[in-house]
Amino acid sequence: MPPSKTLDVLTPPKRRSTRRGSYISESENAPGKKESIARKAKIEEKDESKVLEKRKGNDLSTTNEDPLCTLAKHMSKINRILNKIHEHVSPKFTASERKKYGITEEYGGITGTLRPKSIERVARALLGAADDKGRALSKEFWLRDNESVFCDIGSGTGRPVFYFAHMRLRACVGFDIDPAQVMNSFHGYQKVKDSLRCPVALFKGDSTKIDSLAPVTHAFAFLGYSSIVKFTSALVARSPSVRVLVAIVLHDAELRENGLLHDDDDDIVRLKGIQMPGGNSYRAVVIPLTTSRKKRVAACTGKKCRRVKGAASDKNSFTEKVLKYTSPKGKAAFDAFVAESIQKQASAPRASRSRRAASNNAKEEKAPER
Repeated sequence: MPPSKTLDVLTPPKRRSTRRGSYISESENAPGKKESIARKAKIEEKDESKVLEKRKGNDLSTTNEDPLCTLAKHMSKINRILNKIHEHVSPKFTASERKKYGITEEYGGITGTLRPKSIERVARALLGAADDKGRALSKEFWLRDNESVFCDIGSGTGRPVFYFAHMRLRACVGFDIDPAQVMNSFHGYQKVKDSLRCPVALFKGDSTKIDSLAPVTHAFAFLGYSSIVKFTSALVARSPSVRVLVAIVLHDAELRENGLLHDDDDDIVRLKGIQMPGGNSYRAVVIPLTTSRKKRVAACTGKKCRRVKGAASDKNSFTEKVLKYTSPKGKAAFDAFVAESIQKQASAPRASRSRRAASNNAKEEKAPER
């Protein structure tokens, strides 16, 4: 018998698979063999993903599901949806408002958004990833499933809130002093609410009029002006529930002035290259709010940074709103609140930009000069 025929008899025939250039033996189609191969490949893929996450410095053993495997994709998806929404422009601040918040420009609102990749780096740092110098948060300050409450102070269009809501936290909340930005976040919420994994609450609020951020555990703030840095530092220091502050800043000087940073600190995580879509680069400073650090902030900020007396009542306090909208039955209440707010905005007469500017100029002229 010719050698070629002997080889054909002894070797099972091969058929071409769907993958180009690869062949599968017919013996692999035996009963149970295909399921066994698929099961083995799935186990190997799972083990490989665990190794990759450990290399990146994330210990996610406390969670049943790895939230970071799909976090980047979720953030990019949310970003694409929100980019299609028309965002309303905020009116210019009046002279009295600029004086109150220490704003030197005619319009002082920081409305820029951070790239999803930058927010993902912050999320990894809050789960134990180390920075360039090997510094990482202690485990007691990490985000925890069904326990941690994330809050964006000055939430603007609500993007960081929507990004972190992909994780299975207890809640993600945000507030902003600008009504136009709050409405932008409402429009965004209606577009992305079906893809969120935890309760979300967004509303109008002023950090100078809030007594405490309870039940918030992790605060996030884009800090630009000296008075805003001071009020934010004082607010997180007098809030017993807040354990971590993520400050997005251009430099560290104002954080040092208010007691958040000190030369002897070795427990602070610094992330460089936090970028906006336009290319502007900032740094994220992840600050664990220990008891000693809160005391230092309180001493640096002083009594002048306490909330405005009588500004927040028990009925409309920050804590009341958060607990109301993030409770098990709170989603329906928040959805109704958002829909009602958008309907009111649609039915209200729209003022032209020139009319709005004229109104602001009139207010500035009436404002007394000191």
